[in-house]
Amino acid sequence: MDNRKIALAALAIAAVGAAAAVLFAARGRAAVTEARVLRAEMALLTQARDDASKQTLAQRVELDRMAAALSKVETELEAAKRANIDLGNKLAGYSEELVRKQSELRQVGETQQQLAEQLRLELDDHKISIARLGNSLSVNLVGQMLFGSGQAGLTAEGADVLTRVGTVIKQATGRTIRVVGHTDNRPISAARQGLYPTNWELSTARAATVVRFLVGPVGIAPERCEAVGMGEFQPVASNETSAGRMQNRRIEILLAPPLQRGDTATESTAPQTDAAPAGVPPAAAAEGGGPALVPDR
Repeated sequence: MDNRKIALAALAIAAVGAAAAVLFAARGRAAVTEARVLRAEMALLTQARDDASKQTLAQRVELDRMAAALSKVETELEAAKRANIDLGNKLAGYSEELVRKQSELRQVGETQQQLAEQLRLELDDHKISIARLGNSLSVNLVGQMLFGSGQAGLTAEGADVLTRVGTVIKQATGRTIRVVGHTDNRPISAARQGLYPTNWELSTARAATVVRFLVGPVGIAPERCEAVGMGEFQPVASNETSAGRMQNRRIEILLAPPLQRGDTATESTAPQTDAAPAGVPPAAAAEGGGPALVPDR
């Protein structure tokens, strides 16, 4: 092959090489551009993935919080239901107690009316006083009507009055009959101290006498009755006068609701006042008719 042909072939080869180089350079630039685009898209996808993960985590945290809140609300709702049931039971108990109290008050009122009607003569003569004390009824009898001076045995008049009183209170079923003996503050006379060393013994003996009479001749169930002696320690009037001492020498019959377990018996519910209670004469001689300075027994 001559030199001319060789040169032409070389030129052709060079031209082809140059064209290939240009083509490869263009393809390289395109690949770089495509790679950059892909990296940018990958970065966007990665960011989107990370954002989605964060959002999922936040949603999970929110779901956990909502679940905890729901559990708390359900617990509170259950507690409220139990409290509502307890409140309903308490309200039912209060309603039953209210009905029982109202029944007791009606019974007390009826008994008071019966006593007042059947003992009108004694009430007019100021020998007996009747008072309502809440859901209890207090019947006070003048001591000298029931007992002789320094004595614990019933007089004929006392037995008659107790028969009429007992007949009425016997009908007050379901009530405790508490008989409380009271005296003035004068000491027991020397002649009677062998039987009753103090007013405690005398007041207790008189209360027991009344209870025995109510249980015996009247026929009241003994388990309903109580005998209590208070001596001179619950006066209703001043012991400085014979009239006041006469008021303090009394027997109180208290019709009260039966004691519940854990309750304690009240000593007395007679009002503590120096004014004369209803049904007691404004003045009277010392018990037994003796002078004021002699022990009123």
